[in-house]
Amino acid sequence: MPKSQDLSVPQYYEMAPTLRESVARVLVVEDDLSLHPFWQKIFSLSPHPVRVDWTNRAEDAENLIRLRYRNGQPFYLVIVDIFLDGPATGVDLWNRYGEETQNFIFASTMPAGHYKSLMAKSHGCPIFLQKPLSLSNCFGIVDTILEKQFMGNTNKGEQ
Repeated sequence: MPKSQDLSVPQYYEMAPTLRESVARVLVVEDDLSLHPFWQKIFSLSPHPVRVDWTNRAEDAENLIRLRYRNGQPFYLVIVDIFLDGPATGVDLWNRYGEETQNFIFASTMPAGHYKSLMAKSHGCPIFLQKPLSLSNCFGIVDTILEKQFMGNTNKGEQ
């Protein structure tokens, strides 16, 4: 896996800006910068407006999750690698904030059997995507999750 650059200052961008009343807030926690264009492509294909925050460390993701939760704008979706820069892992993030965030997706090179063993004692088992990732598979999963955000939910979110 290529070594990532420092993303200690979380970054964000907005995809599909529209006059719709709702924006899906997404957090991507990934230390492999080569995957950022992949995820950007997924979000750009979505018919829904998406605001994406990026970071490469679980510690920075925790700060963002707490901030959004306090501000009444929690992330609707968190996509996280299991192994990240820094001492904490994506699983640590899930164990601390899985209930505050409506949807979690793990994306990792970890074999699926190891993932199931790892998560056996956790308070749930988020969607797991094994790397290398498939554009069509990931888009289908993300789009299904985002669609739930917008079905009957047009007065929530930010403009």
